[in-house]
Amino acid sequence: MGTGPQRPSAFATAEEIIVGRARREPHRAALGWRDRTILLGRFAGHVESRAEALEGALARGGAIAQVMSDTPGLVATVLAAWRHGSTAVPLDAASSTAALAARLETSGVAGVVAHEEHVSAVSEALRAAGSRALLLVSRGLRLVDGGRPGRPAGRGSGTRVVDLAARRARRGARDDAGSSAVNEVAFHAYLPEPQSRARAALLTHANVVSSALRTGIARGDASEDVALATGPLWDVQTLVGEVLARLVSGGSIVLPGPGGPREFFERIESHRVTDLSLSAAGAAAVAEAALPSKRAIRSVRKVLLRDPGLMLSLTQKREVADRFPSAEILQSWGRVETTGPIATARQGAAFRKPDVLGTPHPGLVVGIADPDGRLARPGQKGEIVCRGAVVMRSYLAAPAATRETLRDGWLHTGDLGYIDGDGDLASSGGRARGRGPAQD
Repeated sequence: MGTGPQRPSAFATAEEIIVGRARREPHRAALGWRDRTILLGRFAGHVESRAEALEGALARGGAIAQVMSDTPGLVATVLAAWRHGSTAVPLDAASSTAALAARLETSGVAGVVAHEEHVSAVSEALRAAGSRALLLVSRGLRLVDGGRPGRPAGRGSGTRVVDLAARRARRGARDDAGSSAVNEVAFHAYLPEPQSRARAALLTHANVVSSALRTGIARGDASEDVALATGPLWDVQTLVGEVLARLVSGGSIVLPGPGGPREFFERIESHRVTDLSLSAAGAAAVAEAALPSKRAIRSVRKVLLRDPGLMLSLTQKREVADRFPSAEILQSWGRVETTGPIATARQGAAFRKPDVLGTPHPGLVVGIADPDGRLARPGQKGEIVCRGAVVMRSYLAAPAATRETLRDGWLHTGDLGYIDGDGDLASSGGRARGRGPAQD
């Protein structure tokens, strides 16, 4: 599928795995959107065309932000950034100008891809950050050059349509030979901190694929699954755990699109959804909504309550279970710094154990550290720590915070918990003493 940059990398990226599957199974379902389904081969073509546009507009190896609505275009743009050899920086389009500007400046992005409805906010943020990043506007299947809003007026600002393919041909001769190597950092994944802060975890391609595979195994994913992803796609935990994990394992994903509870249940029915993920707020809304048809209910075999699923009472969890009588209720827990979930509760544990976070995912070491940093015995409370292939490389441009969080080979989450008698991870509530965010 096209030429694309050559990647002398020992580790396959999620984009390479998904596009490789598309070559073998182009007619498999990939993404459901509203009342239609995008086949895997066509989706891979969208990824390739966007990567070619990026190649024509931007040098490889930098950071490219996505300020986009939750659509298949956002997923394709993230994969296209990786195919281009760049780092993806998904950002919340609803953020304030100050928050967007801080994140664009911290990441030092070379370009921003935005949906048309977000262009004004992005332009304002680029000007506030004094960024010289190129704005690319997503219009259907095309990327349109939106200029460099961060430059002083009269120096190339303002939206205009240009031939990005021609620009790619002109730029091709100027690319140095070393620029074709893949950037090992997949994401600048920003933490959900107050808007005055801008802290991102550097997540590698190895982190992403490892997390996607482990999450799928722990959840019991299968290639025939059709999953409805309800979390925001700018949240990397959602993007990896709910979308990429499904596409990597061979399943398909449905994005909910606009609408309320009625449209939500209609999409479950029209796409024959088998797996459903819900936040605490989403689960509460489902529990309170009018019952859908029996057909819609009984297609769902698994309902995953995402962190902070512990905010749900046992009564609310049972109300969700009543809506989907054929489904197993699961619960997962993780942090941005672990790329996605590191523990999943199954087999009714969410009902038997009110504080359960889940069984640690295969290949990870999850423990409890006492105040002196020593691993605690089962039943003892302390700070939850983790080691394994899903742990971030570091924070972006924040060495003090990195040293505070990554110590002696362990990621210190700052959350308190314990290991119960069954070997499951459980929450004891609160944060570890003195674990406020370090300042750099």
